[in-house]
Amino acid sequence: GFTSNNNNNNNSNNDNGFRNNGGPAAAYELAEAMSPEYVQDPHFRLMFLRASHFNTEQAANRLLGHFEKKLELFGPNKLCKKITIDDLDSDDMECLMSGQSQLLPYRDRSGRAVFFQALSHYRYREVTNAMRVVYYILMSALEDEETQRRGIVCVVYNVEPRSPLSNDPRIYLNVYQLLPKLPIRMMGAHYCVQDAHLRLFMSSIRIAMSREVRLRSRVHHGSHQECIYTLMTFGVPRKCFPISPSGDLLVDKHGEFLAMRRRQEAAWAARNHTSHHAHLHENIIVVPRNDDVLLGRGRPFQEHAGNMRCNYVVLSTMEKYEEASRNDKTTIARNVINKIKGYGGRFLKQHEGVWEEVDDSEALRKISHSFRTHRQLLKAHQSSTNEGGNNSKKNTSDKRHRED
Repeated sequence: GFTSNNNNNNNSNNDNGFRNNGGPAAAYELAEAMSPEYVQDPHFRLMFLRASHFNTEQAANRLLGHFEKKLELFGPNKLCKKITIDDLDSDDMECLMSGQSQLLPYRDRSGRAVFFQALSHYRYREVTNAMRVVYYILMSALEDEETQRRGIVCVVYNVEPRSPLSNDPRIYLNVYQLLPKLPIRMMGAHYCVQDAHLRLFMSSIRIAMSREVRLRSRVHHGSHQECIYTLMTFGVPRKCFPISPSGDLLVDKHGEFLAMRRRQEAAWAARNHTSHHAHLHENIIVVPRNDDVLLGRGRPFQEHAGNMRCNYVVLSTMEKYEEASRNDKTTIARNVINKIKGYGGRFLKQHEGVWEEVDDSEALRKISHSFRTHRQLLKAHQSSTNEGGNNSKKNTSDKRHRED
């Protein structure tokens, strides 16, 4: 049902020796001839409609541009398949493993995924290697339907540059040209710079942007700490920011993301070894929602927004739970589960590094354990308060005894 007025006939080359002489329409027609099932898949097209706010003409132009750019980056043999880690060459992998482009493990305050680029740490052989990595990470993020709906926020970090490559304008321009050709709802872009000349350069790029994109873009000038605090005011979480105070790039979470992707892609290939587009029908959880309850131990789980909200719901019904019979306790715990699911939350657990939604029985055990934990904490707090009160009374009595 898409129509397009895009008749651009730009030529482009790719590293595979393929020359596209027909522009976006030719790339689209080639893809449709190779795999009409892939091109016509409704789930695939829905991504472009969501990215274009269901403007069919804009979605059609984005779809044509997508196949043109994919043909340019990966060649005709990979035009109608899901791009996986195995499709990247050694130079691409070096760029990917470096962590210079990352999908952060937490969403921003509005529930949007956060894509991070550390331009001050960029290492690549060719700009095309970096663009393939950007394409792979962003298309991986879009396998999560929540990200398709809520969109992505991009953080471009170039503070305290360590290499002349960090100021390579080709990176900025290529990313700027790539993003409109992906089915991404770009909800905001933050450019963090310290160099005054680079700030001027980024400001000039903003002038060339469309009005809609320009209104969603910000250039932040200052030190690392100043940029961090500024990003926090826009809802970008500080706890997962992959740059240390000393300026080092942190790749631990990125390594976990890549390990998760390998397992997801291996499982997908085992289930759908005869189809290149079956993954489009699977809603993979790449980044948990802010409303999700994460099952696990440790501070990252305790500080997740969904877990804290769950604790608040548990505490609000604690008194009623303590007075209830055993059967009524189960009913109250189920009501807590229903309340969390009512505002869009899910109960998630990592299985071999991959997020999966658990069944109600495991969610019930989680809530029951939460009630028991809060009971113990309340008893410990009450005991500490009583002990403190007794010590205070004892000290007062001893003081009076000495005065007498």
